Amino acid sequence: MPVLISGEVTEIGTLSIACRMLEGKRRFQLEFPLRGDVVLEGGPEFPPEVVKQARDAVAEAFFRKPKALGSGLRPRSLLAYLEQHFGLGRQLWSVALLRSVWEGFVDVHQRRRVEPEYEQSWLNGVGYCLRPGTGSKLDAWRVEKTAALLDSWLQFPKLEPVRMELWVVLRRLAAGLSHARQEQLWTQLAAVMIPGRKHWKTRVPHERSIAEDNELLRLAVSLSQIPVGDKVLLGEFVMRKFQGTRDDLWRIARIGSRQLLGAGPQWVVPPDQVWPWIEKILSSKWVEKETVGWALATMARKTDDLKRDFSEEQIERVRNRLLRENLQTAADRLEGHGEAQQEAAALLGEALPVGLRL
Repeated sequence: MPVLISGEVTEIGTLSIACRMLEGKRRFQLEFPLRGDVVLEGGPEFPPEVVKQARDAVAEAFFRKPKALGSGLRPRSLLAYLEQHFGLGRQLWSVALLRSVWEGFVDVHQRRRVEPEYEQSWLNGVGYCLRPGTGSKLDAWRVEKTAALLDSWLQFPKLEPVRMELWVVLRRLAAGLSHARQEQLWTQLAAVMIPGRKHWKTRVPHERSIAEDNELLRLAVSLSQIPVGDKVLLGEFVMRKFQGTRDDLWRIARIGSRQLLGAGPQWVVPPDQVWPWIEKILSSKWVEKETVGWALATMARKTDDLKRDFSEEQIERVRNRLLRENLQTAADRLEGHGEAQQEAAALLGEALPVGLRL
């Protein structure tokens, strides 16, 4: 397509170069690797006026009175409307665009309490636009601001769809939550997951569906900065119910990973605690072979850190089983090879925003 090359100085003093369509709204950021062989992903960007129109649409939807929801833009159809506005599926929105739309949701946070649809849609939108809570400038500030808004009790806590969106947004932001935030959240989750734990107050209801329990467990295993001893208990909880499903494998890989998202090596579960989980997987029948290979490679890969790495004999045992199952890619990952962005997305459980690097 015909484009114009444009450039501007950013707020931090760097030069931003982009291609702007001659016919249409889209603008494609050009990024160049400056160190090694790193390949940076660019994504379509849009003129400021187009982004402002999107934020205005967010305000319009949430300030619409409930009696007027029968026609026009409404909270639950907002993301679909914005896809049409940008002419681009939301999975292709750049991280810069997502963070701009996030501002629109934050601006209307008080309106989320009007009706269940408002609260559910607000939680869904703010979490989607800020996922995975890290990787972009000012994300730490954005996550803390969002977490502060989530501190207050839900307006409609008795409705499971609303609660589910709360658990989802917390999981989406987990990698960017501070240590204090994660500990506070874990205290509430541990009360219903770890036998013998007492608690003063928790948002988690005593009566829950299987779907809600699964979402709570996905949230719990996404908290990377909780005490290692509690991670072991959580891993044992997962393995007691382990049946080899994709969800089971994702959960235990998230807990036992050698390289955590949003946390340093001091939060990694020691190899001797993880090995019984790996042994159970090795001795089981593999149905989801590709997922099993990914999970084992995530839990057993080398890091060149003696405190995190397994013995050569243990790694060789995992490698031999992977090769017998014709999982060469997973076997290679045991040596630390693999595309970091793909692995990060797999651990998060959903695609990363376009242009975001972890």
